[in-house]
Amino acid sequence: MTAGQQQMELPGVTAMRLDGKGGAIPMSPAAAIAAPKDVPVWINIDFSNAEASDWAWNLSGLADSIVGAMLNTESRPRTLQQGDGVLTMLRGVNLNPGARLEDMISVRIWLQPGRVVTASRRCLRSLTEIRQFIAQGDGPASPSQLLVDLIDRLNHYIAEGIEQIEENIDRAEDEASRDSSLNRSSAFNSLRRQTAQIRRYLSKVSGPLLDRMDVRVSLGVPAFEDLTGEPGVDDTESSRARVHAARVVQIERAEWRATERAATAGRGAVPTVSSLNARLPVAALEDAVRLSSEARGVVRRAVRKLGLSARAYHKVLRVARTVADLAGAETVDAEHLLEALQYRAQPDAPGGA
Repeated sequence: MTAGQQQMELPGVTAMRLDGKGGAIPMSPAAAIAAPKDVPVWINIDFSNAEASDWAWNLSGLADSIVGAMLNTESRPRTLQQGDGVLTMLRGVNLNPGARLEDMISVRIWLQPGRVVTASRRCLRSLTEIRQFIAQGDGPASPSQLLVDLIDRLNHYIAEGIEQIEENIDRAEDEASRDSSLNRSSAFNSLRRQTAQIRRYLSKVSGPLLDRMDVRVSLGVPAFEDLTGEPGVDDTESSRARVHAARVVQIERAEWRATERAATAGRGAVPTVSSLNARLPVAALEDAVRLSSEARGVVRRAVRKLGLSARAYHKVLRVARTVADLAGAETVDAEHLLEALQYRAQPDAPGGA
């Protein structure tokens, strides 16, 4: 084996450069770490391998806090933000031969500009399939798309696992109806334990991860007339014009407030600020939103009734401000807040936060 091959083949660590077209080019872990941010890279670490773990701690360039979180045996689904990156912890059903379906496998994903690092301790079919798609030239084009594809594969197999359990329940019920001597209790208790464990995982995902989303909309199947009829009032061009106008308003509002703060502080230069509603610092939100008295009462009741977290509360304000901007309103009224709150409702749990 040549020195180049040894560099490329670090046990437990694989790296590749995504070509932006669904394929990838293998590269050494060292080259992947040194790659500039405009080069999309995927690094996968098998933490069951001691050499891979040692590489992650000492040579990966990842912060110790990130490596420690990725190695942590606590696999509760959650996300952690650090600097320009986000660490996401997810779990998938165990489809390995001889394993229990509900003995879920944890996967950790570190995503930052130009790079995605995935890590697990056991074989995960979803990651294997993504590698196969890449080999066929039909894989993700970017690190962020890889994360989306991974979540999609995990959800696919969770749904498949639930279908398998339902089939087992149907089979057990059928056998029990034909043979009264069967011990129904033990068979059904085992299946109930499986579904309970998967349900607990899904409930954890629906809380901490969904809480970070600004808008959640359930889309129904469009009617035939909607697909074949003439464009409505909100066609693409008019929608683009409304969005552009709203962005201009947001930028002008932020620039005016930045100029006002600079003047108050006795500075001549206007500081650089995040101008769009989605990027406004929390400290600037209250000033930018300017709730009407009725709207303030609506959001107060929503926080109490829905149990909104601080993050959810601020996201509602951002969305409500944007709804008002799209409507050309200077003040955020109750109707804007109610629409923003509607976008936080989970389809399967009306009124959920």
